[in-house]
This record gives sequence, structure tokens and C-alpha cells, in this order.
Amino acid sequence: MSGHVPGRALPRLEPVGRRRPDPAALVLVAHGGRAGSRESGERRRLTYWRMLPFAKDLRRAGPELGVFMLRYRHRGWNGADRDAQRDVEAMLAELRRRHPGVPIVLVGNSMGGRAVLRAAGADGVVSVCALAPRLDGSDPVAQLAGRSVLIAHGDQDRWTDPRQSLAYAVAPRP
Repeated sequence: MSGHVPGRALPRLEPVGRRRPDPAALVLVAHGGRAGSRESGERRRLTYWRMLPFAKDLRRAGPELGVFMLRYRHRGWNGADRDAQRDVEAMLAELRRRHPGVPIVLVGNSMGGRAVLRAAGADGVVSVCALAPRLDGSDPVAQLAGRSVLIAHGDQDRWTDPRQSLAYAVAPRP
């Protein structure tokens, strides 16, 4: 993988259910994290387990889907490093390598929601779903052009700001 630094962990894809050799579409599920943390993105984190039922439901709902959970290198977004976004982008490249031309759907929660929204402009991505994304008003929207976008956010959320999701959802797109 380009940009790999020896001794640093790599992001990983974990298939959900049995692997499909020729899926009709792919789904990459990105869980939440923290604003800043260099701790590992191990599966033992609650944010990972919180998104696993979504991934399993997607897998059951679409037997022709290839569904994958993302395992981050680091637990945090980490400011200008945007580690979660970079991990999503790296795993999108891997999915395109494994399954050229297959459409990709991105689903993310909290930090993962922000990461999938930012990575939505990648080749092959046809739609993106962000659940309570951790937005801060600085996130671009141009990459969403031509994609189906769903942003869902409860108005009583105490962890991420639903007003940021609304502002992002109604922001003009080119």
C-alpha cells in the first residue's frame, strides 16, 4: 500500500459473512472513533461492535452484496492527518483492485460517517450513508456530486451535533 510506513499498522477489511467471489455491489462499513487518538483501531472497541449489526443486516438483506467492516489503523481522526478518511480511501482502492468495476456503497457512523462523506468522491462509489457524522463545519461537499447521499442524525444526540449534519445536508453542491 502506498504511503505505508514500516512499523505502522495498516487498515484492514473484514468480510461480513461468506465471501462472494463476484458480488453485484460492495458495502464498506466504517465505525466511529475519537477526535484524536493514536491508539490502535482494534475490534475490541465498542464503536466497532456498534456497527457490526448494521453490516450483518446489510449482508442478510442482499445476498449478492460483498459487505466489509473497516478496521482503522488508529482510533482517532487526528486533525489534519484525517487518519479515518485515509483508511477509508485505502480500503476503497483495495476493493476496486479486488473487484474492478463493481459499485461501492459507503456506510459510516460518527467519525466513520465523516470519513465516508469525505471519501465519497472516489471512483466506484455510487452512494454514501452517514449516521450521526462527526462534522465540524469544515467538511467539503463537492465530492458528493452524482452520488446518492443519506445523512441520518437524531436531534437528541449528545456525542455529535445534529445541527452540523443538517447544515452539511443542505449545503449547496456543484
